[in-house]
Amino acid sequence: MASHQASDSEIVQRVRNGDSDAYRVLVNRYAPMIFHVLRRYCRTEEDVEDLAQDTFVRAYENLSSFREEAQFSSWLYRIASNRGKDFAKSARQRRKDDSAADHLDRRRAAAGDPHRDLEASERSLALQEAIDNLAPDYATAFMLKYQMGLPYREISLLTETSISALKVRVHRARKQVRSYLQDKL
Repeated sequence: MASHQASDSEIVQRVRNGDSDAYRVLVNRYAPMIFHVLRRYCRTEEDVEDLAQDTFVRAYENLSSFREEAQFSSWLYRIASNRGKDFAKSARQRRKDDSAADHLDRRRAAAGDPHRDLEASERSLALQEAIDNLAPDYATAFMLKYQMGLPYREISLLTETSISALKVRVHRARKQVRSYLQDKL
């Protein structure tokens, strides 16, 4: 069977048997998904590329721990998501340290109405803070649904969570975000 038609498990087996070049098929197959997942955690494309490379390297290095009963795409998604969360957590701390200076710089550089620009910036920051304060399961469901626009069925496959549980998580996340924003704004 040609490698571009091979199943994930066949390719994984080939890599485990020493055919490291076969791993490129999985990288090519899942790079768009991984880039899409990581964009929600990163502000720059350079960071996305670095984290994607790191995700694929970690997956390759840990291929022996991949359980065949799971889907490779779900396993890879979890690696990317965890890597993205770690990155976002450290970036969030850096942003908090820099946010006051950034607001002043943006306000000075804004060409339009300074009040409107500042309000928009504050709303955007408040929304990100609201999402950052969600429980990880809620934040993941919320981001996949609203920022990535994925249907519940696809989210269910990626996270290995039932659609009904996802709907509850998204609903609760939406309520928590709304409440947070009402208190902040």
